[in-house]
Amino acid sequence: MKSKLKKLVSFNKLEPSIRRLLIQEYHDGFEDAVIRIDAPKPFYAVLFDHEDTTYLVKLNRYLVNASQMELEDDDIIELSDAVDLEDEE
Repeated sequence: MKSKLKKLVSFNKLEPSIRRLLIQEYHDGFEDAVIRIDAPKPFYAVLFDHEDTTYLVKLNRYLVNASQMELEDDDIIELSDAVDLEDEE
């Protein structure tokens, strides 16, 4: 049995096709599925299995609380990028 590749990736850096699949998987938003990772710098993430890869997708606070309509908006990447920058300050 071949083991799955595991990747830690930011939502903003996901390939667009994978991002669309992730949004379809979490069609009600991420709020109920999000987990907190207590690394040296804590962050929020969701797990997503796809074919031969399991993704741990890092989310910022904006994405954790985003509605389905907001997640499907093409401008979500730009908005969440701005929030990421604010979170790091």
